[in-house]
Amino acid sequence: MNKRTDNERLLEEVLATEADGGFREASLGNILRLARQRRRRRIVQRVVSVAAVLLVSAIAALRSYHPKQTRPEVAQTDPPLANFEWVTSRPLSPEQIVSSVAMPSIVQTVPGNFREVGDDELIALASPHVVALVRRGPHEMELIFVTEESRSQDN
Repeated sequence: MNKRTDNERLLEEVLATEADGGFREASLGNILRLARQRRRRRIVQRVVSVAAVLLVSAIAALRSYHPKQTRPEVAQTDPPLANFEWVTSRPLSPEQIVSSVAMPSIVQTVPGNFREVGDDELIALASPHVVALVRRGPHEMELIFVTEESRSQDN
């Protein structure tokens, strides 16, 4: 047999004051109704939370999915064969040169018709101008024309 607890004895005393058993039945019905409501509320909360998780994951998946952009295909055609021509070139002769001015005079030298000029002759050839001959090495020299401006800068 079960031992009766203090709570059960107290409940029986309170309910015993009620003459009819309707209060006890009403109280029990109330408790059962509240228990059913609580169970329904938990079920609804679970369904709503699962639906919310699915909705958020679906939105995240749709945002991360980017459809590949397809480029339109261009019809492949064989390019026409190019017609190549062989081009040759040759040097121009004076008769082939066209100019808008009169033909310049062409000076031609004859091989062997020249002689080497010495230092004194070179300075004499530059005579009305003041010149200086500067040697840079045994076979290298430079002829410098001295002007009035450069002479005044030296003084």
